[in-house]
Amino acid sequence: MKRRRASRLTVVLIPDVSRPVRRARFPRRLLLSIPLLIVLLAASTMYWHFHRIEELNLAIADLDSWSEEQQRQLAQSLEQRNRTIAELERELAGLSLQLDAMRQEMERIRQLEREIRLLAGLPSELPVTISSASLSADMERLEEELEEVKDALIEEQRIRNHTPSLWPTRSRLITSRFGMRVDPFIGKTRFHSGIDIAGTPGAPVLAPADGFVEETGYDRERGHYIILNHRIGYKTQFMHLSKTIAGKGEEVARGETIGLIGSTGRSTGPHLHYEVWHDNRAVNPEVFLQEYPQDPPAT
Repeated sequence: MKRRRASRLTVVLIPDVSRPVRRARFPRRLLLSIPLLIVLLAASTMYWHFHRIEELNLAIADLDSWSEEQQRQLAQSLEQRNRTIAELERELAGLSLQLDAMRQEMERIRQLEREIRLLAGLPSELPVTISSASLSADMERLEEELEEVKDALIEEQRIRNHTPSLWPTRSRLITSRFGMRVDPFIGKTRFHSGIDIAGTPGAPVLAPADGFVEETGYDRERGHYIILNHRIGYKTQFMHLSKTIAGKGEEVARGETIGLIGSTGRSTGPHLHYEVWHDNRAVNPEVFLQEYPQDPPAT
C-alpha cells in the first residue's frame, strides 16, 4: 500500500516582479492548531485577570474590615468618655449638695454652741471641740474630693475641646467618604484617607477643635492646605483651599475660620478634603461628626 502523504498548505510570497516567488509549506495540522493555541492563551489570560481581581477584592475587604474596627473602637472610646463625664458631673452635684448640708449643719452646731455657752456662763472664746473637729475633718475631706472631681472635669473638658468633633464647614454634603473608592483621575481603586465635603467657593473652613497650625503650604496634589495639631494625639488636614487664613504656629480656637473652600491642586470642583489623624493613623472623620452633630458657630 502507498503511504498517505500528510496534507500540507502552501503559502506563496510575491515580493515584486523583479524578485523570485517564494513558497512556504506548512502541515495542515499545524495551521489548525493555531486557533486552539489562541483560545488557550485567551483562557489563561482571563483566568489570571479573574484571579487578580479576586485578590484585589480580598484586599479591599480586609481594608474595609480594618476601617470598620477602627470606627467601632473610636466610637466606643468617645461613648465611654461621655459616660465618664456624666458620672463625674453627677458626683460633683452630689458632693456639692453634701457640702451645702455640712455647712448648714456646722452653722447650726455653732449656733447651738453659742447658746450652751451663754446658759453655762462659759466665756464665748473657749472652743468646744467635741464635734466641730470631726465636722472640720469631714469638710476638709469633702473639699479634697471636690478638688479632685473639679480637676478631672477640667481635664475631660480639655480633651473634649481638643477632640476634632466640630464640622469644618457649614455644608453637610459629603460627596466622597472615607475608605476604598475609584480615583476620579486615574479610574483605579485607591484608599481615600478622608472625606470630601462640597461647598461654595470662598465659604469658611472652621477649626474642628482647639489647637495650633502645624503646617501650611501649596502643592499640585493638595493645593492650598493647612494642618492643625490638637496636642492630644489628633491632627486634622484641610486641602484644596482657595486661601489659607491661619498662619503657621498660630493658635486657633474651636470654630475659628482658618481658610476658605476652593478647588486648588488635584481637584474636580469646589470642596474641602478633610482628614483626621490619631496617633499618626488616618481615621474616619464621620465617627466624630456623628458623635457630635452640633452646628458650628457663625463666623
